[in-house]
Order: sequence, then structure tokens, then C-alpha cells
Amino acid sequence: MIQIYPVRFSKPVSPRRSEKDSFEDLLISEIEKNGLELNDEDIIVVTSKVLSLFENRTIERSTIRPRKRVKILAKLFNFDPVILELILQEGTIMAVLPQKMIAKDPRILNQQLKLSNNPQATITALKERFANLAMVRKFKLLFDSAGIDTSNTPDGYITLLPENPVKTAIKIRNNLEKRTGKKMAIIITDSLYSPRRVGSNDICIGCSGIFPIVKNEAKNDIYGKPGIGGNDLIIDSIAAFAGSVMGATDEMTPATIVRGFKYERWNDEEPIENIIYYPAGTKFRGGLLTVLTTFSFKLLQWGLFLKGKK
Repeated sequence: MIQIYPVRFSKPVSPRRSEKDSFEDLLISEIEKNGLELNDEDIIVVTSKVLSLFENRTIERSTIRPRKRVKILAKLFNFDPVILELILQEGTIMAVLPQKMIAKDPRILNQQLKLSNNPQATITALKERFANLAMVRKFKLLFDSAGIDTSNTPDGYITLLPENPVKTAIKIRNNLEKRTGKKMAIIITDSLYSPRRVGSNDICIGCSGIFPIVKNEAKNDIYGKPGIGGNDLIIDSIAAFAGSVMGATDEMTPATIVRGFKYERWNDEEPIENIIYYPAGTKFRGGLLTVLTTFSFKLLQWGLFLKGKK
């Protein structure tokens, strides 16, 4: 049976508090305060936000001095110049989402307000804070604003993503295993928005001790036929259901223990990028071939007067 134990922290982690403790010490202390203990084969799921506090990735806003050119660009596109300066330092902007213009569609705005806990705050944010949203490539993923965040952070501070989540996960696992004598796995999460869907879900941005994929490729199905393309990116599945327990506002639950989940032990023999992403250089070729094949198919479909269901 799979069990999920949220680890609620007794008080918020502040930048000053993180200077005094190690994350592993604090986590073990908070686990004990929750009346829990670590077992062999547990999976510890941790939000990136709390780890950024321990890696000096939380910056005082007053220390950032945007360049003049950044200020000009920020003014033209209604960005916060401090945030834009940090975005440009963190990664490559792949797209700019005109959120304010999109939200002018009453159907979208009404849906967003219907799901808001504070509709007026949502309207204000759209007008003043989120006119445009930069989508930034980082860790081979697309993060809005490069994962830069001011929520769950003291006033005047800005939080960046951990510099290398995989190295962080390895360090945490090694330290916890030495401290407890238990074998475990670590998954570090952050939230991403899904294209064309409302809301976000947590995904894995770094892990250690767990093989990231359940290998079902060509495994026989219930009728004895080998299934093609059945591999499961299990680290994202675990991140998603753990994230639903941890929350993202006032829950104060930056860690979760997942117990009873059977996974393949892995000692980080190679970077997870080599396993969960297609080889470098294949994306362009694959994209070009897809465009050409789709165009040819649609052209022939149109010529044969074949229509799909709307």
C-alpha cells in the first residue's frame, strides 16, 4: 500500500533561519515533530522553494540593479525591471506570453475569476504585475519567469530556482542516509503550467536514488502483445501526487514522505538528462520532419475531401 505523509514545518523557513541550519538537520527535526520517522526505501519529495533558501538563492530585491537597457525593455513590455534582470541572468527567453491581452477575452477572464479565491486581487495582478509573462528555458524545461518567485518568501526577497537540483538531491540523499542508516530516494519538485490547461502541477526537476523511468517498453500487455511506448516517467508522477499534498500557499508543507512505492534503486550512475530527454540535436530534425509530414498529410486529406469530427 502506498502511503503519503506530509511533513508540516513548525514555522516558516526564512533566509536568516537557513543560514543557521542545514536542510537535512531541519528536515529530520521537523519529521520527528510530526511524529514520523524515516524508513528504508522511503521517497522524500521536497519543493525547490525551501531548498533555494538553503542555497543562498533567495535574494534581497534592493541588491539588484537592473541595467539601463533592461529598464527600457521592461518599460516597453510592462515587466518588473528587477525581475527581468534576474530572468536574463537565469536563462533564455523562448517566448513572451501576453497574459493581459489574452485575459481580455471574457471567456478566459470569467473562468479565471471563477476559480480565484480573491477575484479583485486577480484583476489587479493582471493589470499591474502580469501584463506579459516570459517563458524561459531552464533545465531543458520551460518555466514562467525562469522559476523566479516572490510567493512564500518574506517581503523584499526574491527566490530563484536551485542552481543544480540534481546535485542538491544527491547531497541530501547522501547526508540523510549517513544520518539515519536508511536507504532512500529524493525528488525535488517545482510547478509548471500545462499548455491549454488551467492550473499547474508539480514535476521533478532533480532526483537521486530512484531510476526515473519504469521500463515498460515492449512489455507484454494483458493479451500477450508487446506494448510500444509504454515507459512511465515515474518521477513526475510521484512529484505530482506529492505536490497535491504539499500545496503552494499557506500549508507550510515543503516536504512529503512517500512510502510503499516500489521503485528501481539507482545510484546516479549517469545524469538523468541522458535518460529522460532525447539526445541533443534530435529535436530540430524531429520537429522539421513532423511539420513536413503533417503538411503533406493535411494537404492530401484536403484533396480527398476528408474531414475529421469537430
